[in-house]
Amino acid sequence: RTSPTPVASLLGVPVVELAAGAAHLLARTRDKQVYACGWGEHGRLGLGDNKDRAQMTLIEAFKGRKVARIWAGGGHSYA
Repeated sequence: RTSPTPVASLLGVPVVELAAGAAHLLARTRDKQVYACGWGEHGRLGLGDNKDRAQMTLIEAFKGRKVARIWAGGGHSYA
């Protein structure tokens, strides 16, 4: 895209932090849940598989936990 565009899968979700890697994105919400999208190779999205995701997807492994910070690098993610 050539201009800012709302992320449809996060409309109404209060995002407080973003972390961008080489080919993926993480978003942490006000209630400390984490969403991911992008290139899923090697499980870098934390979604339990290696599939690519075009839409931000809640990382179920963090459900019920409160993630304080997120980081993303070239081929890895941390929370």
